Amino acid sequence: MEEGLKQILSKLDTMERSIKELKDGQVRLDTIESSIQELNDSQVRLEGKIDNFENKVEKMDDGQTYLFKRQFDYEIKMNEREDRLNNKMNKMLSYISNLVANVEGIKQELPVFGAKQIEHSNQLEEHEERIVKLMPVNKR
Repeated sequence: MEEGLKQILSKLDTMERSIKELKDGQVRLDTIESSIQELNDSQVRLEGKIDNFENKVEKMDDGQTYLFKRQFDYEIKMNEREDRLNNKMNKMLSYISNLVANVEGIKQELPVFGAKQIEHSNQLEEHEERIVKLMPVNKR
């Protein structure tokens, strides 16, 4: 019987150790579950941050697209304005060229006009002299 009691006590010790190991395992399991929960929480936060980052990148892409479109529109408007300015400048240069040609022509004609004026003045004087000679003396 003593031996039976020793076996029972031995089995009780084994059971107590097993229970203690189970409790230690449960504590470790609780710690692991807590760590897993923390990792899950961290994963959720990280996914939220990734979503925010993706939204910001998308907004930046939209902004960049908008800026490229604005720059393209601006370049088109600038090209149109440059073309209009070039057309106006060409017209102005044409007008100036015509004006210069006219002025040069007038410069060349001035001596001729001067000579004609002198000739006409001489003719007028001659006509006046003839008229004076032809007029009767009493009307003078």
